[in-house]
Amino acid sequence: MPAEAIHISAYLDSVGPAAHGVPGRLRSFLADPAKERAARLGAVLVDLPYFNRFPLAVARYFVNLPQAKSTWGAIFHRQAPALVGRSLLTLARDEGALRGSPEGELLLALALGYHSHVALDTQVHPLVNALARPRAAALGRPEMSEHHDVEKYQSIFFHEDRFGREFMGTSDLTRYISIDSALLMRLAPLINRALRVSLAREPKRAEWRRWARGYGQYGWTLGSALGRAFAPAEAKIEWRPRVYTAVDFPRHMEAATQRSRGYLDAAWSYVIGDADEAALGQVVLEGCIDDPPPENVLPLPDQPIATSPQSGERH
Repeated sequence: MPAEAIHISAYLDSVGPAAHGVPGRLRSFLADPAKERAARLGAVLVDLPYFNRFPLAVARYFVNLPQAKSTWGAIFHRQAPALVGRSLLTLARDEGALRGSPEGELLLALALGYHSHVALDTQVHPLVNALARPRAAALGRPEMSEHHDVEKYQSIFFHEDRFGREFMGTSDLTRYISIDSALLMRLAPLINRALRVSLAREPKRAEWRRWARGYGQYGWTLGSALGRAFAPAEAKIEWRPRVYTAVDFPRHMEAATQRSRGYLDAAWSYVIGDADEAALGQVVLEGCIDDPPPENVLPLPDQPIATSPQSGERH
């Protein structure tokens, strides 16, 4: 559930003062508060379709049903993540992102956040799936349900370590993952233009509204008392060694942040004209980010992956 916090953190770490390999002009561009809000929006845009009718998603979660299928979720994750990102960059450039156009600048910031999300999922999802598949098979549970639980606990433990305290069930979490829904609706027509060019289809405005409303409900839910029900203390004791400590998850996040910086650099170079479409495509490889092929993933030293289920519990 709190996986969006991972994307916000990865984006922030990708462009922060300690970010090596990211052009200073790019960091300066994103330092403006309005652009920072747009980039945060882009960092969760890939997942927004899954917040359609969020209360139903919560009900499905608690009765152990997999997440409902989403046409746009599949497009952003599996069918054309790189194509969509490139189309957003191209339109932002054409709309005057480098000539002081407010709409162009905001769309470019959103497109950069989008690329950070794609980079993180491409890098981390092989680990998530390696942990989720054996347990899902052993428990007779949908693989994607187990995938979401692995992501959830990794995010919880990562942010407890990052902030030194409990994050679930607090208003701080709600604020941390919040997005500017008004900005989303302002930029939706431009996003749709990019999607029409690249995919010859686009979400309806009512869909954008439902996604924004559902995401707001999601943030409120995780920050409420109900948020802690998604991760009981006893479950956290069981999950932490298997999905976080044994695989040294922070090191995987370091690799994901490294990839995010590379994607941001390539995207920026494309927009300013230092790289063409082919050069961008050599860095931001097309392919499913839910289960990327090995050649899409930065290598890490071999690490043990504890996948054997120790319990028949379903969380």
